[in-house]
Amino acid sequence: MKSTLELVENVERRKWYKNQYIWIIIAITLLVLTIIIITTIFLLKNKLEKNNPIHIHYTRVNTKVYPGGYELYQLNVLPQRNPAQQYKLFGDFLRVSLVNKSNYEQFLPSCPIIFALSSVDHPEEWRAMLFGTMKYPSPNMPYPYICFLSVLRDHRQYRLGSILLNRFINEMFKDTKPPITHIQLHTNWENCRAQKLYNRCGFQCNQFTANGYSKPYEPQYKFGHMIRMELDMHNIRNRSEVCLSSDAVQISPQDMTNYETLCQQNIPNGTNRTC
Repeated sequence: MKSTLELVENVERRKWYKNQYIWIIIAITLLVLTIIIITTIFLLKNKLEKNNPIHIHYTRVNTKVYPGGYELYQLNVLPQRNPAQQYKLFGDFLRVSLVNKSNYEQFLPSCPIIFALSSVDHPEEWRAMLFGTMKYPSPNMPYPYICFLSVLRDHRQYRLGSILLNRFINEMFKDTKPPITHIQLHTNWENCRAQKLYNRCGFQCNQFTANGYSKPYEPQYKFGHMIRMELDMHNIRNRSEVCLSSDAVQISPQDMTNYETLCQQNIPNGTNRTC
C-alpha cells in the first residue's frame, strides 16, 4: 500500500497538472481573442477607408475668405493602400464640373500640384479645382503645366478660376533652379470662356492641333481641336495681381504678332475661328 505521504504527493501533482492545463487554456483563449480583435479592427479599417477615402491632406494657403465665401487650400494625396480612391474623387469632380465622362483618373497621378477653393470651414466641399505639375511628361513641353482647371457651374460668377491660376503662377516663383520661364496648358479651340480667362493671365496660343482631343468631347463643342497656350513669366509685372488685373501682364506687340503666327499654323482650310 502506498503511504499517506505518497497519496498526498499524487493529489498535489494532479492539482498542479490541472492548474497548468487551466493556464494553458486561458492563454490559448486570450491568443484567439487577440487575433479575432486585431482581424476585426483591420477589416473595419479597410471598410472605412474604402467607403470614406479621406486620405487627402489639406493645407490652408492663406487666411483670406474670398467673395462668395471660399477658402483656398492646397491638397496632397497621402500614401495608402488604394490611392485610386482619392483620384476617383477628383475624377468625379471633373466629370461633373466639365460635363464630360472621360477617365480623368489616368492623368491625375501625373498632376500632383492641387489647389481647391472650398466652402468656409469645409475644405472637402470643393467648388473649384486646379491640377498641375512642374513638368509635363513630354520632351516637347519642358515647362510647368496646368492639367485641369474647372469650376462648378453654380460658382462661376466669383472668378474662382482666376484665383486658382493666380495661386499656381505664384507657386512657380518659389525658389527653383533654374528659374521657371514659362507655364503651358491646353484648351479646346472652341472654348472661348477659358481662352478669355487665360488671356487675362497672359497666356497666348502658340500651337494648333486639329482633333487633338479624343472623344467624347464636352457636349458644347463640335470638334476636338486643341490649342496650346503659354505664359512667358518675364511678361508679368505684378505677381500679386496676375489674372486679377489687366495691367499685371504686359506683352509687346511683336510678341503678340509672333504668337498669332504660331497659332495660325496647321489650321485646316475652312476652320473658322470662333473666339
